[in-house]
Amino acid sequence: MVGLPALTTEQLDAAAKGNNPLEIIQWLEMLEHSLLNASKEQLQNGTAHVLQILQFLLSTPYGKPVRDRVSQAYAALFDTAGTAKLSKTVNEFLSMIKIKDESPLSYQARLGAVSAMGRLHLKLGNMMFPFMNDVVPTIIKFGKNSS
Repeated sequence: MVGLPALTTEQLDAAAKGNNPLEIIQWLEMLEHSLLNASKEQLQNGTAHVLQILQFLLSTPYGKPVRDRVSQAYAALFDTAGTAKLSKTVNEFLSMIKIKDESPLSYQARLGAVSAMGRLHLKLGNMMFPFMNDVVPTIIKFGKNSS
């Protein structure tokens, strides 16, 4: 993937264990900067891979700082690369939130999905409106069940 940064297999393995949060935050910052300077071709070629990495990072045991940076990266990605895969991504977030697993890792992933949808709504505004009929009730149920 030319132009957009990627994480190595070792970095992804460390992320799965919750190691090296600073390295992940630095990668997310570099990604946001790269998105602003990437060509249209680089964005088209790298978006799918970056989405996979961001989805993976949502389900890692990192806390709020990494979760917030992942959410910002999602918003920056869709703001720069376009919203072609927005519907699929929002549906993945909704599926993640609806999972009944109460493990701490699952809870972190669900919080990350809620955070990312909030960032997307802030950044994309009216482009997120078609999803609100599904998003709002799902988040309200999640909030009621998690307290």
